[in-house]
Amino acid sequence: MFFLKKVFFTIKTNKFALVSFVFLLFFSLVAVLAPWIAPYSFSEVHSEFLKTPPVWEEGGVWRFFLGTDDLGRDFLSRLIYGARVSMSLGLMVVFLSVLVGTVIGLLSGYYGGWLDRIVVSIVDIMMSFPSILLAIVIVAVLGPGLFNTVIAVNVMAWPGVIRIVRGETLREKSKDYVEAARVFGAGSFRMVFKHILPNTTGPLLVQAILGFSEGILNIAALGFLGLGARPPLPEWGTMISDGRALMTDSWWLVVLPGICILLVVLCFNILGGVLRDALDPKGLNQI
Repeated sequence: MFFLKKVFFTIKTNKFALVSFVFLLFFSLVAVLAPWIAPYSFSEVHSEFLKTPPVWEEGGVWRFFLGTDDLGRDFLSRLIYGARVSMSLGLMVVFLSVLVGTVIGLLSGYYGGWLDRIVVSIVDIMMSFPSILLAIVIVAVLGPGLFNTVIAVNVMAWPGVIRIVRGETLREKSKDYVEAARVFGAGSFRMVFKHILPNTTGPLLVQAILGFSEGILNIAALGFLGLGARPPLPEWGTMISDGRALMTDSWWLVVLPGICILLVVLCFNILGGVLRDALDPKGLNQI
């Protein structure tokens, strides 16, 4: 409870964190309510309105406030549904990477020995590869698609979580309260998940927030390369890829989804940076 109060107090007292939180809350509500607030279906075609510009430009109509794409689909609706797809995938990446990375990091840091050496070696090897290149290789092997994209981005995200949780576990297991719990007969499972895990929450929360932004950015990058969402499903990176050939006369097809990615990633990075400084300025440097 104290930890949550500290998080909310930090957000409330820092104007940059507060603005970022409000923006992310807005995008989250848009994603959740997409079927009810989108004017049209993301795949509905209006053949008489091809590449209609936004309403403030010459030729724009109020019916399509942000214009249409080259197939006549309402671009505002596709951006709204794109928020649903992109943020859902980002959430899946964070959930899976934190779950897997936390368990492996806790066990590696607590037990040490040969298990720790193997885990550290694997993490070092994976972190030596350019992350986006590794993701491209994984998706190329598994095949393009949302599920395989999530797997690829998760493989990129696990090493960072493992490294942070392992470092926190090494720091916590040498403290007096762990020794006291061991003296009173606490088993390994209880020691790891009851006593040590709660004390890694600060750095883990920061990593999850930063991982959310990185996950959205990597998913968008794979979508831009044609390895992510399959048409007609809207995803911001895929939308940029579809519109780049038409950018000279239909700039909104590239600029608007790019702005959405920029705002979401920027807000997550600002919020994560503020919470990192407030909760545990040294925790993320532990190895």
